[in-house]
Amino acid sequence: MYQPDSTQSSAPYISQVTIANTAYTAPDTQAKPTQVVSCNSADNTITVPPSAWGPLQASTAIIFGSNASSCGLTAGVAYYIVKTPAHRGENVTFQISQNWIQEISSGNVPIANTGAAGPVVTVTSAAPGATLPNYAILQPVSQLGSQQITSNSLVANTDGSYTIWLAPPQSDGKGGWNPPPGVTASNWIPTPSTNYFQSVYSPNSSLSTAIRPMIRTYYPMPGDTPPSILPYSPCPPHTRPSCATYVLPALVTVPQAPQ
Repeated sequence: MYQPDSTQSSAPYISQVTIANTAYTAPDTQAKPTQVVSCNSADNTITVPPSAWGPLQASTAIIFGSNASSCGLTAGVAYYIVKTPAHRGENVTFQISQNWIQEISSGNVPIANTGAAGPVVTVTSAAPGATLPNYAILQPVSQLGSQQITSNSLVANTDGSYTIWLAPPQSDGKGGWNPPPGVTASNWIPTPSTNYFQSVYSPNSSLSTAIRPMIRTYYPMPGDTPPSILPYSPCPPHTRPSCATYVLPALVTVPQAPQ
């Protein structure tokens, strides 16, 4: 499963729980913050300019910035666009929900790119003079790797290595989700949990939480420096690890309380 690009941002094409990590979505600090135009309590709609990052359509996950309360919303919490937005001049208008209910497969797994929104969120019309929040399309975290290293997004260990955490989210009690204690959000790939699924579907749901971690590597290209995924002859003295064959990182299981 790949990180959505700007043409795939109408999540959930991938595991729903990947929207739990909002570390890569910053409505207030992105290069060009996009501010909400209006909030309308009469029909619970929000009007915004189009996003430069991707299309706004049914199931697109979005979050709002620090002034979200002016529209009766919670900052930093994922919301889903209920149905295809209506265009009003250069802007778009839509309703939002806190849940997107996917269809369930015969294997007891939510099916990506299916389903419909849950209940429509009640929106508050902003008071006169109130500052409306910025919004951004949420960039779900389903993979982390070289792109995040080159952009200095990942936190490195003291020895220069990186730890990637695959772990279930923990509810913050306000509709948002946090990584487990001790897990750095920028290095975190959220994984399904019973608690998460029960918050989306029903308190009695028991959907599958099995995962299959995957590491993707590429065949070396001319000019690439070691280490390589290809076998390498014994290294000359004192040259390790620069000439070594690449060794896959260890996958370490850390016991946690049931999720």
